[in-house]
Amino acid sequence: MANDSKMLTKSKSKINNDEFYTLFEDIAAELPNYKEYLSGKRLPFPSS
Repeated sequence: MANDSKMLTKSKSKINNDEFYTLFEDIAAELPNYKEYLSGKRLPFPSS
């Protein structure tokens, strides 16, 4: 039981470190692959 508690505590600390951000350049590079699906759709992007 004590071992389970240690494992849970360790897992909780890892949860807070899983944040990441996708770069705008990466998104822009992928968009041409979805042109057929996105035709006529509005996509919100930050202005440069």
